Amino acid sequence: MSVGGVETVFTTTISELLKKSDLEIVVVTLAKIREPLYVQWFQEHPDVKIYVYRPLSNCFEDIAPYCRGMLNVLRKIVFGIYKKYRRVFMWVTHRLADVEVFIDYKNLEFARELAYFNKPKIAWLHSSMEYFQRTGAFANLSQYDKIVGLTDDFVDEFKDKYPQYADRIYRIFNPLDADAIKSRAKQTKVPSGQYFSHVSRLAAGKDIRTLLNAFEIFYTQHPDIKLYIVGDGSMANDFKSYATTLNCHKNVIFMGAMSNPYGIMRGAIANILSSEYEGFGMAVLESVALGVLTISSNCKNGPREILEDGKAGLLFEIGNAEQLATHMETALADTRARTKMIERATNGLARFEPYVIAQQIRGLVL
Repeated sequence: MSVGGVETVFTTTISELLKKSDLEIVVVTLAKIREPLYVQWFQEHPDVKIYVYRPLSNCFEDIAPYCRGMLNVLRKIVFGIYKKYRRVFMWVTHRLADVEVFIDYKNLEFARELAYFNKPKIAWLHSSMEYFQRTGAFANLSQYDKIVGLTDDFVDEFKDKYPQYADRIYRIFNPLDADAIKSRAKQTKVPSGQYFSHVSRLAAGKDIRTLLNAFEIFYTQHPDIKLYIVGDGSMANDFKSYATTLNCHKNVIFMGAMSNPYGIMRGAIANILSSEYEGFGMAVLESVALGVLTISSNCKNGPREILEDGKAGLLFEIGNAEQLATHMETALADTRARTKMIERATNGLARFEPYVIAQQIRGLVL
């Protein structure tokens, strides 16, 4: 439960499900929740019980600044014991005896533990097919009674590659509380001047280099416009270092992780997603909710469906910095086209309404 798209979707979904009293919800997390945004959410929803699977995860986080090489060794040993004996998880089983449906909400992370339960199980897949094939996570897929993918493209690809599970998979979009996004956007200041924005975890697959290369091209004609990059991650230092080699580096502002990036997003000329692949592309949907044009790579999965094949936003080929730079020029100069695409994208938000998604989930579990 760190700041991220999956976590925001998670709390939005539960909030909507709790509006009816036909479901009791218990949450099992890998570590104790510390992120203030989500601590507050659970405080506001005391009826949702929380159990922690790996309480020592928090200890590792606390000692990380003081331990370097030995920390990873110790972590592997301890978590290896967890996985082998699973007794840390099993202590909560008597408390979960009355659970009627288990939902493994993020990419089969509890597959081994849920093998102990002879109750209906649902796998919720939040990543791309490339991720699952690379990690081998689908090895435990057979134990799940139902499977949820986030986009039609993902479901189609899944059925093609795993026809033996074709009758188990369903498509349920991520929900978006547009009013909440707009409200939070008003709580933060919009930076001065003209700029583009990018919001994501700064990790492999997000292709920040293509974003920076495109902005370098765009910058030659527009040296007064800036690029705000919001997020943190394993490759943050690499991207920052690369940015310093470009002429535009003084106009590239790395903001770090922000629990509320919506003020920056709502003031942008356009919000840009440059990923090589996505599970859904929640930042695209949030941009639409804020009434801002989105420029996105035409990656799997999500952006093409959300932006209606480029009619509700601008799509560019993965890794094509020149095409992205051209789209940035269009976003800046062609006000009429930008307005038309924003209007079409906004009109398509109804399919992502939380109550629509909640109804589909109830149909899945009840």
